[in-house]
Amino acid sequence: MTMRRRGSLGPWRLMADLATLLASSAACGCTDRAPEIYVSPQSPVVEIGQAVQAAETPGQPTDADHVVAETGQTDQGSSQPVGGGLAGAEVIEPLTRSAENHLARASAYLKAAEYDAAIEEFTQALRLNHDCAECYFGRGFAFLEKGFPDTAIQDFVQAIRLKRDHAEAYCQRGRAHAMLGDAVPALADLTQAIRMKPLYAAAYFHRGTAYLDRGDYDRAIGDFTEAKRLDSSLAEQVQIKIADAHMRHGLDSLSRHNWDDAITLLAKAVELDPARAEWLNVKRAKAFRNRGREKAEEWNYPAAIGDFTAVIDLTPTDAEAYYLRGQIYEKVGKPERARRDFDRAERLGYHRKTPRCSQHENNSDREGSCLPTADFN
Repeated sequence: MTMRRRGSLGPWRLMADLATLLASSAACGCTDRAPEIYVSPQSPVVEIGQAVQAAETPGQPTDADHVVAETGQTDQGSSQPVGGGLAGAEVIEPLTRSAENHLARASAYLKAAEYDAAIEEFTQALRLNHDCAECYFGRGFAFLEKGFPDTAIQDFVQAIRLKRDHAEAYCQRGRAHAMLGDAVPALADLTQAIRMKPLYAAAYFHRGTAYLDRGDYDRAIGDFTEAKRLDSSLAEQVQIKIADAHMRHGLDSLSRHNWDDAITLLAKAVELDPARAEWLNVKRAKAFRNRGREKAEEWNYPAAIGDFTAVIDLTPTDAEAYYLRGQIYEKVGKPERARRDFDRAERLGYHRKTPRCSQHENNSDREGSCLPTADFN
C-alpha cells in the first residue's frame, strides 16, 4: 500500500465531516429542498444530485429580495468574525440571491477548497437568516480548514446552540480544541459526538488522534481500529495513524531506556509505514545497541552478540557495532570472528571511546570486560 503524506493539517483534512450541511429545510428555513452535501475522507466535498451545479446559476429574485433591494434593510445576522477580506464588504447587492443560493454556492466553494469564498457566502446567508445552524457549521468548518480553530469554535458553539443534537458540530469543535492542544474539551466533544451517533467513524478517528496527542496510545489505537471497522474507506489513514502511535510509544520507551518495548514498538511502526523505515531503523539500532551493552555487562554474551548483529543488520555501516561484537567474540573464544569485526570497524573509521567498565571489573576472571561508553541519547 502506498502511503500518502499530508499537509500541515494532516489527516484532519481528510476526516472533515459535513454530513448534515444543507441537509434539511428545517435547519435553515430557507428552501423546500436544500441540496445535501457529504464530505468524504478523500475529498473536501462530494455533491449528491445536481445541487452544487444548480447553485452556480443565480436564482430568480423573490419578493423578499426586491424588498431588500429597495429598502436596503436586512437582518444583521451573526456577530462572528469572518475572513477572506470581508471587512467593509457590501451587505446587500441589488436583487440579492436568496439564502438558499448563498448556501449552495458556499458548498461549491468548499468543494473547490476555496475557503475564503465559502466563508463569504455563509456569512451572506447568515445575514439573511441568522438562525441557520448549518451556516454556522459550514463556516466554522471553513475557518478550521484555514487554520483558525479559535474562530471555528465560535461558529460551532452557535451551531450547537441552534441544534443541540448536532453531532457533526461537536465532532468538528473537538477537532478544533485538539488543534489548540486542549485535550480535555476535545475529548469531551468527540465523546459527545459518538454518544449521539454511535456509528460515527470520523468521530472515532478524531478522538483517536486526540488520545494519541495526549500519549494515551492504547486508547488511540482502539479508536482508530473502530473507525476502520465502521468505515473501510479509512483503512489507509488508520494504518498511518496506528503506525504513528507505535512510533511515538516506541520513542517514549527509548527515552525511558526501556529497550525491549522500544524494539518491539518501532518494528511495528516500520511494518505499518515502510516509508519511514530508514529513520526508524536508526532508532531501533540504538535500542539494540544499548540492550546489547547491558547483556554484555550481565555476561549474557550470546544475547549481546545477537543485539549487536541486529544493529549491523539495520545499519550496516555502524563501525562501533562491529567493534562491540568483536569484543564479545574475543571473550567467548572466537578470535577469527573477532579479528574480522575489528578489521571491519577500522575500515569504517571506528575510533575507540573511553571505556565504561562493567560492575564485574574487579573479578579476576572478568578482567578486560569493559566496553566503550554507551550511547543513551
